[in-house]
Amino acid sequence: MAAQFLSLCGSRQTAIITGHRDAWIHSENITGFLDAARLYGLQNRAIAESFDSMEIAYRQTAGLLEENPDLEGIYVTSYVAPGVCRRVREVGRPIRIVGTDLVAGSDDFLHEGTLTATIFQNQAAQARLAVEMIVRVFRQGELPNEKPSGLLVKPELVLSSALPCYEV
Repeated sequence: MAAQFLSLCGSRQTAIITGHRDAWIHSENITGFLDAARLYGLQNRAIAESFDSMEIAYRQTAGLLEENPDLEGIYVTSYVAPGVCRRVREVGRPIRIVGTDLVAGSDDFLHEGTLTATIFQNQAAQARLAVEMIVRVFRQGELPNEKPSGLLVKPELVLSSALPCYEV
């Protein structure tokens, strides 16, 4: 979703800022982005780890911008997009940023346009689905054999115009 959106925005030179490269969810996001980037003609320049720290994300962004003067887009696979946005805003370069999740500060950066969009999966729905699955396992003694669509909380691409529909 992030790679397709960045390509639609005209970004060709991209980078990824992730939480922990070895964490399963971040690894999956990186792989998915890189696979889609190839499909959409994006060139990913770097992958930087933030270790889920806003300050490290800020510093990593500074380094990425310095090393890649032609960088046009950044995909942030964890909740540290506000740290990335803070540095991009200070530099004043027109870079498209796609974040992950809605956290404190995301809304301000979405409204001002530094954060172009964020990918959101409803955590409350994820928790409810997980509890339902645990209950079914206890009752039935095995995992239900369902299509993935019944187990997936669909991701949503949140733009500033839709922000009033979400709680931040």
